[in-house]
Amino acid sequence: MKEFNFERFSRQLGETNVNIKSAIVGKDAFIVGLGNSAFQDILFRARINPKRKASALSEEEKHAVYDAIRTMIDDRIRLGGKDQFTDLYGSQGRYIPVMGPNMNGKTCPVCGSLIEKMSLGGGQVYFCPTCQK
Repeated sequence: MKEFNFERFSRQLGETNVNIKSAIVGKDAFIVGLGNSAFQDILFRARINPKRKASALSEEEKHAVYDAIRTMIDDRIRLGGKDQFTDLYGSQGRYIPVMGPNMNGKTCPVCGSLIEKMSLGGGQVYFCPTCQK
């Protein structure tokens, strides 16, 4: 992941005039390999609303998204993958997503607000309306 540095990430994010989901996930994303589940965790950790435009993020918000991506990937690797999957040896992953369908009907673990769901970019996105501005 040494090629994934903040300067490059920030520049590409700033040049992308689409919502943050399209910049990070999907066929037109400049980051390859992240799915909707990862995206939801990243934005929750960074406290960014999924509707935000990538190019409108402040430097501080870009840092928050960058740090959240690195942390989420490191956590998933360290914990053997997502809890819904097993590895080649049959060991269950231990990474439990912080945000996503698992939060349907639940409250935010940070502020207690009811988690909301919206359609965005061809899928469902769960988020905290209070924490994610």
